[in-house]
Amino acid sequence: MKFQHILLALIFSPIMILHANAADLPSLNPNDSHYQDRVDLGKVLTKLEAAINAKDLNAMTEYMHPTITIAWYDAEISHGIAEVKAYYNRMLTGENALIFNFKTQASVSHPAIFYGDTAIASGATSDQMIVGGQTFNLHGIWTASLIKEQQQWLITSIHFSVSLFDNPMLDTSKEMTVWMTGAAFLVGILITWLLFRQKRKIVSL
Repeated sequence: MKFQHILLALIFSPIMILHANAADLPSLNPNDSHYQDRVDLGKVLTKLEAAINAKDLNAMTEYMHPTITIAWYDAEISHGIAEVKAYYNRMLTGENALIFNFKTQASVSHPAIFYGDTAIASGATSDQMIVGGQTFNLHGIWTASLIKEQQQWLITSIHFSVSLFDNPMLDTSKEMTVWMTGAAFLVGILITWLLFRQKRKIVSL
Protein backbone atom coordinates (compact mmCIF):
# COMPACT_ATOMS: atom_id res chain seq x y z
CA MET A 1 0.00 0.00 0.00
CA LYS A 2 1.55 3.29 -1.10
CA PHE A 3 1.93 6.11 1.42
CA GLN A 4 -0.29 8.43 -0.60
CA HIS A 5 -3.04 5.79 -0.63
CA ILE A 6 -3.00 5.72 3.16
CA LEU A 7 -3.32 9.50 3.28
CA LEU A 8 -6.20 9.44 0.81
CA ALA A 9 -8.00 6.81 2.87
CA LEU A 10 -7.75 9.02 5.93
CA ILE A 11 -8.93 12.04 3.98
CA PHE A 12 -11.97 10.25 2.62
CA SER A 13 -13.06 8.61 5.88
CA PRO A 14 -15.85 11.08 6.66
CA ILE A 15 -18.17 9.25 4.34
CA MET A 16 -18.63 6.74 7.16
CA ILE A 17 -19.29 9.06 10.07
CA LEU A 18 -23.06 9.28 9.86
CA HIS A 19 -23.36 6.67 12.57
CA ALA A 20 -25.20 7.34 15.80
CA ASN A 21 -26.21 5.33 18.83
CA ALA A 22 -29.05 6.39 21.06
CA ALA A 23 -26.51 7.01 23.83
CA ASP A 24 -24.73 9.54 21.62
CA LEU A 25 -27.80 11.77 21.21
CA PRO A 26 -28.57 14.63 23.64
CA SER A 27 -31.28 14.00 26.23
CA LEU A 28 -34.61 15.52 25.22
CA ASN A 29 -36.97 17.78 27.13
CA PRO A 30 -40.65 16.82 26.56
CA ASN A 31 -41.60 20.47 27.13
CA ASP A 32 -39.39 21.63 24.26
CA SER A 33 -41.47 23.12 21.43
CA HIS A 34 -39.29 21.15 19.00
CA TYR A 35 -39.40 17.93 20.99
CA GLN A 36 -40.96 15.87 18.18
CA ASP A 37 -38.59 17.37 15.62
CA ARG A 38 -35.62 16.33 17.75
CA VAL A 39 -37.04 12.83 18.07
CA ASP A 40 -37.43 12.68 14.29
CA LEU A 41 -33.87 13.91 13.72
CA GLY A 42 -32.62 11.20 16.07
CA LYS A 43 -34.51 8.62 14.02
CA VAL A 44 -32.85 9.89 10.85
CA LEU A 45 -29.41 9.32 12.39
CA THR A 46 -30.39 5.88 13.66
CA LYS A 47 -31.69 4.83 10.24
CA LEU A 48 -28.57 6.18 8.58
CA GLU A 49 -26.51 4.06 10.96
CA ALA A 50 -28.32 0.91 9.85
CA ALA A 51 -27.96 1.85 6.17
CA ILE A 52 -24.24 2.57 6.46
CA ASN A 53 -23.49 -0.59 8.41
CA ALA A 54 -25.33 -2.52 5.72
CA LYS A 55 -23.42 -0.59 3.01
CA ASP A 56 -26.80 0.22 1.50
CA LEU A 57 -26.11 3.36 -0.51
CA ASN A 58 -29.69 3.71 -1.72
CA ALA A 59 -31.00 3.61 1.86
CA MET A 60 -28.41 6.21 2.88
CA THR A 61 -29.40 8.67 0.18
CA GLU A 62 -33.07 8.21 1.09
CA TYR A 63 -32.47 10.75 3.88
CA MET A 64 -30.69 13.24 1.62
CA HIS A 65 -32.35 16.11 -0.21
CA PRO A 66 -32.02 15.80 -4.02
CA THR A 67 -29.94 19.00 -4.08
CA ILE A 68 -27.68 18.05 -1.16
CA THR A 69 -24.18 19.53 -1.01
CA ILE A 70 -21.37 17.74 0.85
CA ALA A 71 -17.92 19.24 1.49
CA TRP A 72 -15.43 16.46 2.20
CA TYR A 73 -12.15 16.58 4.14
CA ASP A 74 -10.17 16.72 0.89
CA ALA A 75 -12.00 19.92 -0.20
CA GLU A 76 -13.91 18.03 -2.88
CA ILE A 77 -17.57 18.99 -3.05
CA SER A 78 -20.42 16.75 -4.18
CA HIS A 79 -23.57 18.42 -5.51
CA GLY A 80 -26.68 16.26 -5.64
CA ILE A 81 -27.27 12.61 -4.87
CA ALA A 82 -25.72 11.37 -8.13
CA GLU A 83 -22.35 12.93 -7.25
CA VAL A 84 -22.58 11.63 -3.68
CA LYS A 85 -23.09 8.09 -5.00
CA ALA A 86 -20.21 8.47 -7.44
CA TYR A 87 -17.92 9.63 -4.63
CA TYR A 88 -19.00 6.75 -2.37
CA ASN A 89 -18.45 4.14 -5.08
CA ARG A 90 -15.06 5.58 -5.99
CA MET A 91 -13.79 5.51 -2.42
CA LEU A 92 -15.49 2.49 -0.85
CA THR A 93 -16.32 -0.09 -3.49
CA GLY A 94 -14.50 -2.01 -6.17
CA GLU A 95 -10.94 -3.32 -6.43
CA ASN A 96 -9.42 0.16 -6.15
CA ALA A 97 -11.30 1.18 -2.99
CA LEU A 98 -9.10 3.03 -0.50
CA ILE A 99 -11.01 2.25 2.70
CA PHE A 100 -11.71 -1.29 3.81
CA ASN A 101 -12.39 -2.41 7.38
CA PHE A 102 -13.60 0.37 9.68
CA LYS A 103 -15.49 1.13 12.87
CA THR A 104 -17.05 4.49 13.55
CA GLN A 105 -19.07 6.38 16.14
CA ALA A 106 -20.65 9.80 15.90
CA SER A 107 -22.12 12.02 18.57
CA VAL A 108 -24.33 15.10 18.53
CA SER A 109 -22.39 17.73 20.46
CA HIS A 110 -25.08 20.43 20.59
CA PRO A 111 -28.88 20.45 20.40
CA ALA A 112 -30.11 21.20 16.90
CA ILE A 113 -30.99 24.82 16.16
CA PHE A 114 -34.28 25.41 14.35
CA TYR A 115 -35.30 28.17 11.94
CA GLY A 116 -38.84 27.26 10.97
CA ASP A 117 -38.62 24.07 8.92
CA THR A 118 -34.82 24.23 8.77
CA ALA A 119 -32.46 22.72 11.34
CA ILE A 120 -28.71 22.93 11.91
CA ALA A 121 -27.00 20.08 13.75
CA SER A 122 -23.39 19.45 14.73
CA GLY A 123 -21.31 16.78 16.37
CA ALA A 124 -18.05 14.86 16.59
CA THR A 125 -16.82 11.56 15.21
CA SER A 126 -14.38 8.85 16.16
CA ASP A 127 -13.30 6.49 13.39
CA GLN A 128 -11.01 3.47 13.31
CA MET A 129 -9.94 1.88 10.05
CA ILE A 130 -7.43 -0.62 8.73
CA VAL A 131 -5.63 0.49 5.60
CA GLY A 132 -2.76 -1.46 4.12
CA GLY A 133 -2.44 -3.50 7.31
CA GLN A 134 -2.16 -0.39 9.47
CA THR A 135 -4.76 0.81 11.97
CA PHE A 136 -5.61 4.51 12.08
CA ASN A 137 -7.79 6.47 14.50
CA LEU A 138 -9.31 9.72 13.30
CA HIS A 139 -11.31 12.26 15.31
CA GLY A 140 -13.30 14.87 13.41
CA ILE A 141 -16.31 17.15 13.60
CA TRP A 142 -19.32 17.66 11.36
CA THR A 143 -22.12 20.16 10.78
CA ALA A 144 -25.29 19.53 8.82
CA SER A 145 -28.36 21.42 7.71
CA LEU A 146 -31.73 19.75 7.23
CA ILE A 147 -35.08 20.80 5.85
CA LYS A 148 -38.52 19.45 6.70
CA GLU A 149 -40.57 18.62 3.62
CA GLN A 150 -43.88 16.76 3.82
CA GLN A 151 -43.19 15.88 7.47
CA GLN A 152 -39.84 14.30 6.53
CA TRP A 153 -36.45 15.69 7.58
CA LEU A 154 -33.92 15.61 4.74
CA ILE A 155 -30.23 16.53 4.83
CA THR A 156 -29.48 19.50 2.57
CA SER A 157 -25.78 19.96 3.34
CA ILE A 158 -22.95 18.41 5.33
CA HIS A 159 -19.50 19.80 6.06
CA PHE A 160 -16.68 17.71 7.54
CA SER A 161 -13.55 18.96 9.27
CA VAL A 162 -10.55 17.63 11.15
CA SER A 163 -7.80 19.35 13.12
CA LEU A 164 -4.81 20.36 11.01
CA PHE A 165 -2.55 20.00 14.03
CA ASP A 166 -3.71 16.77 15.67
CA ASN A 167 -4.59 13.97 13.28
CA PRO A 168 -3.13 10.70 11.93
CA MET A 169 -2.37 12.23 8.54
CA LEU A 170 -0.08 14.78 10.14
CA ASP A 171 1.61 12.16 12.32
CA THR A 172 2.12 9.83 9.37
CA SER A 173 3.42 12.70 7.25
CA LYS A 174 5.94 13.61 9.96
CA GLU A 175 7.12 10.01 10.21
CA MET A 176 7.51 9.77 6.44
CA THR A 177 9.42 13.06 6.39
CA VAL A 178 11.87 11.70 8.97
CA TRP A 179 12.32 8.47 7.00
CA MET A 180 12.78 10.33 3.70
CA THR A 181 15.27 12.75 5.26
CA GLY A 182 17.24 9.87 6.72
CA ALA A 183 17.19 8.00 3.42
CA ALA A 184 18.32 11.10 1.51
CA PHE A 185 21.18 11.57 3.99
CA LEU A 186 22.36 7.98 3.52
CA VAL A 187 22.10 8.26 -0.26
CA GLY A 188 24.14 11.46 -0.11
CA ILE A 189 26.87 9.72 1.90
CA LEU A 190 26.90 6.80 -0.56
CA ILE A 191 27.20 9.10 -3.58
CA THR A 192 29.99 11.09 -1.90
CA TRP A 193 31.87 7.87 -1.12
CA LEU A 194 31.50 6.60 -4.70
CA LEU A 195 32.70 9.90 -6.16
CA PHE A 196 35.66 9.98 -3.79
CA ARG A 197 36.54 6.38 -4.68
CA GLN A 198 36.27 7.12 -8.40
CA LYS A 199 38.50 10.18 -7.99
CA ARG A 200 41.15 8.12 -6.21
CA LYS A 201 41.14 5.61 -9.08
CA ILE A 202 41.65 8.39 -11.62
CA VAL A 203 44.52 9.88 -9.60
CA SER A 204 46.21 6.48 -9.25
CA LEU A 205 46.18 6.10 -13.03
